[in-house]
Amino acid sequence: MRHLDCFAEGREVTAMKNPQLEDGFTRIANELFEAILGYGFTQRQIVVLLAILRKTYGYGKKEDDMSASQIGKMCNMDRNHVTAVLGQLAKINAISKRRGSFGMVLSVNKNYNEWAAETASDSTNLVLVPNRDSTESVLGKVVPITYSSSTNLVQVGSTNLVHTKETLPKENQQKKAPSVEKTFDTWIAECKAEGKLPIPEDHSVFSYAETIELPIDFVRLCWLEFKRKFNGEGKKKYTDWGAAFSNYVRKNYFRLWFEKEGHWQLTTAGIQLQKEMKGAQ
Repeated sequence: MRHLDCFAEGREVTAMKNPQLEDGFTRIANELFEAILGYGFTQRQIVVLLAILRKTYGYGKKEDDMSASQIGKMCNMDRNHVTAVLGQLAKINAISKRRGSFGMVLSVNKNYNEWAAETASDSTNLVLVPNRDSTESVLGKVVPITYSSSTNLVQVGSTNLVHTKETLPKENQQKKAPSVEKTFDTWIAECKAEGKLPIPEDHSVFSYAETIELPIDFVRLCWLEFKRKFNGEGKKKYTDWGAAFSNYVRKNYFRLWFEKEGHWQLTTAGIQLQKEMKGAQ
């Protein structure tokens, strides 16, 4: 057993031998608890859901701002798996999530009648297939995969055989669009048109910052300076502006921080930029 609070701090200790309610508890209605037990969540889904309950109800809150890495440490799960599971739980309306200051603001939807009817089975091999009862082909139902003896075909919960992506005839495979160099303004405009964030929560730059324990606020300062440098500057072009920003963070090109006695501190330029950012808020 591992103590959740110690995982949140990145440490492991032996669990208490005699836990007491006086030391803290997570208050949850029996009706909601039984709904969670009976829904049919996968193992990963249930532990992530319990982690959210611990960080919210465990502190008497309805929602909390937490990162995928923080949840991963609590659940002993890879960060990428946590991100995927959060997407699954949000899709079935078991949780709500929105971008926060440190990661995502998460909460459990206690109105379990609003949870989607489709559940993931105990199998870790799942595939989305079109819902034939729906006229919208983008909707799908999660069903377990049963592998056939053929290496080119996958049987999906029925006798119907479908090609995997890798085994589609070459003429039917979509060719990947070639990378095109673009300006910063064009990239931002494309992100807005597609309704996505330029630097999403699961971007590698956040994993890097967490690995070296660089404060997230320092990353935001770098993003602010990055935008000021390239916004309206039409000469510089990149095929991947997200990777370019990550490189600016890794190389500390703007000289916004430095390390002293194992801790990151802002330089004079970083402090000035921080004041400017606070003044603009």
